[in-house]
Amino acid sequence: MAQSTAQANKSKAITLKGSAELIGEFFEYGVNCILFQRGLYPMESFDRKIAYDVPVFVSTNTDLNDYLHKFIEQMKDWLVKKTIQRIVLVITSVAKKVDVERWTFNIECDKTANETTEQTTKPVKEVRKEMQAVIKQIVSTVTFLPYPR
Repeated sequence: MAQSTAQANKSKAITLKGSAELIGEFFEYGVNCILFQRGLYPMESFDRKIAYDVPVFVSTNTDLNDYLHKFIEQMKDWLVKKTIQRIVLVITSVAKKVDVERWTFNIECDKTANETTEQTTKPVKEVRKEMQAVIKQIVSTVTFLPYPR
């Protein structure tokens, strides 16, 4: 039996789990990883960093970082209020004016997290394992995609 479009899209999505703070951090590293892997900004505008025992590249572009940080702060507010379930990052070709890639991040906010403190009961070891899985998933997906033009 064929999968429905919703099921197919869900299986291609990246799932972020945890408190608002953890999901914000996951998302920031995930977006930076996509931007670096897809070559959407010059390689020189990224610094190599180790996060959760995984090498990641983080943008040094001030405008991009300001934009991401503002968005992530708003996203954390939505997460604390539990009013967000999905974030979609769309890469658009400016020259062709078409969407060339769509990255879906499904959100599973930690139900045990306190809405005021945003703290979670999730162990650090589990957080590291999930972060590694997110980065590996992004990198492995990128290797199969054609280069966006």
